Amino acid sequence: MLPLVIALAICSAPAQPPAPPPRPAPPAAKQPAAAHPNAALVRKLRRGVNLSHWWWKPPSVDESRIERLVTPDDVALLKSAGVTHVRIPVDPALITDQPQSLNRHRTMELTRAVQMFHSAGIATVIDVHTSGTPTTTLSIDRNPENWERDLTAFWTAFAPCWKSSPPESLALELFNEPNGAKDDKTWPQAQERIRATVRKALPRHTIVLTGDDWGSIDGLVRLTPAPDANVVYSFHFYEPHTFTHQQAAWGSPMWKDIKGLLYPLDQPNADAVLAAAADPKAANSVRWYIKDKWDAKKVQARFDKAKAWADEHKATLYLGEFGAYRAGCDEKSRCAWLKDVRTAAEKSGIGWCAWDYSGGFGVTDKPAAGAPRRLDPAPAAALGLSAQPPRK
Repeated sequence: MLPLVIALAICSAPAQPPAPPPRPAPPAAKQPAAAHPNAALVRKLRRGVNLSHWWWKPPSVDESRIERLVTPDDVALLKSAGVTHVRIPVDPALITDQPQSLNRHRTMELTRAVQMFHSAGIATVIDVHTSGTPTTTLSIDRNPENWERDLTAFWTAFAPCWKSSPPESLALELFNEPNGAKDDKTWPQAQERIRATVRKALPRHTIVLTGDDWGSIDGLVRLTPAPDANVVYSFHFYEPHTFTHQQAAWGSPMWKDIKGLLYPLDQPNADAVLAAAADPKAANSVRWYIKDKWDAKKVQARFDKAKAWADEHKATLYLGEFGAYRAGCDEKSRCAWLKDVRTAAEKSGIGWCAWDYSGGFGVTDKPAAGAPRRLDPAPAAALGLSAQPPRK
């Protein structure tokens, strides 16, 4: 369980011995808050990939290896592919000591990992990501009484660690896919209080905000914009889950019963999948897929809803996640869906970040032991990325 009280001085300089008081000096001018999201950062949010199984659910429980799971070879590969930023999901459990503080050594490892990308000209989004990890006290659905207290305590300790990082290369995302609140006002109001806490520590860095309902478009459009110009608003897109999560062994149990569904809608194929679905909920989900006629036009209509909200509020949008499970999807259909979503985002002027780099939704191949990763040409092309290996 995450500590209820996290030491606030973990990223501060060590205390100095007492000394004679110096002569009074004029107070330092307060650094003003930014009037808008950092323009250089927003440009770098144009094309990205989530590095999911690194500081969030790494494939090994040997935490001493986490820093080495993504290497300079990966940075060079992403740079050569045309990636302009990466989103780094972080499980707070991997950087906290039990029971009361951030782990200084692990936090320094994380900041070094981030700097590796900044040195290559690639921006980063640090995302507090607790889904499916031991960090349950930060989640509304798992700790309804005290989640805000614990999330605020975490950010009070964590935000100062990024003071020296350049605002044009780093954004901080307060929480991934909030869900489970009984009231639609619960998350937006708490998010605003947590944003204010982070802003005190980081007056110039861009903060990523999101709506509830798993960070969906529908959650986004229920938000009242924050009284802070230096923010971007994130949403995630996996619609329709009937297609993107077929055969998935997590989430909704019905996904396991959906197999072979193509995108865009192919009526004879969908009829065959419907006939084979033994689970009534799965069958009903396929019926909705047929009714909604999922194709590029349908995807664009969903993005139009997000863009209308952004235009109304003069807000900057960011598509923080989108992807389709490669073990469950026909590869041609998966790539068609990726291309349609990427195209809809770009047509709407929205920067995007695909989920994910090398996991179950990945865009890389599975290299031989010890060999560097390579981009899989088909999904890379769907995302408009180059699959050519980097020049040595």
